[in-house]
Amino acid sequence: MLISDVLFTYKADWNGTKVIIADRYFPSSKMCHVCGNINHDLKLKDRIWTCPACGTVLDRDINAAINLKKEGVRQVLSEHAQDKLEQNACGEIISPVSLHSATKQAVSEKQELSSDLT
Repeated sequence: MLISDVLFTYKADWNGTKVIIADRYFPSSKMCHVCGNINHDLKLKDRIWTCPACGTVLDRDINAAINLKKEGVRQVLSEHAQDKLEQNACGEIISPVSLHSATKQAVSEKQELSSDLT
């Protein structure tokens, strides 16, 4: 671990946050943030490039920033999902962590006896 990583981690802990470190070989610049295609022919001098798969024109630095943000979110959600999986009363696996908060997963409703049956 680099001294800068230790410093960032220390400062994050101090402020109640967390540092997420992407893998050294994560293709943040070479991967299209729109379709996920990896452009192996991309050179360091190529600052703007067009994805050969989907045709999106990408700025290398902005594309890398978007990909790193997505990777950080993926790591955090993956970590939380492993820790936070729960079962509801019907035995279905549910998770309070959701990538898209607007999307709701359908789960069974509580089943009660009807008052006219008793």
